[in-house]
Amino acid sequence: MDIFINGAQAISPQDTFKAESFPEEVHTYASRMTIIKPDYKAYFNSLAMRRMSNIIKMSTTAAFECLKEAGMENPDGILTATGQGCVEDTEKFLIKMLDTDEGFLNPTTFIQSTHNSLGAQIAYQKKCY
Repeated sequence: MDIFINGAQAISPQDTFKAESFPEEVHTYASRMTIIKPDYKAYFNSLAMRRMSNIIKMSTTAAFECLKEAGMENPDGILTATGQGCVEDTEKFLIKMLDTDEGFLNPTTFIQSTHNSLGAQIAYQKKCY
């Protein structure tokens, strides 16, 4: 089976999102790099945005632009995979687990940390059942 990449996007510390080519000017950072955030309001309503972690907002926004580039309004299926997962959210969950001596934990951070929540978010927004 042949596989083709029909859309690619990157939200990064450089001006890469929805760019036709690599940026002319490269931003330099003295210490901590921060991403150049797109206007998420163009992709989500404010209630949905409030409930999403930053990584889910970034990845879903990039996925929507990839679908637009590929000319696909409603995909037949969604596959997501990663070798790292959402490390920042997983780290928060593990720190809380250590702090509470594995006591009462809210699993929301851990649930949102998986790449499955990205696939679910895309499916929900695009009505891909």
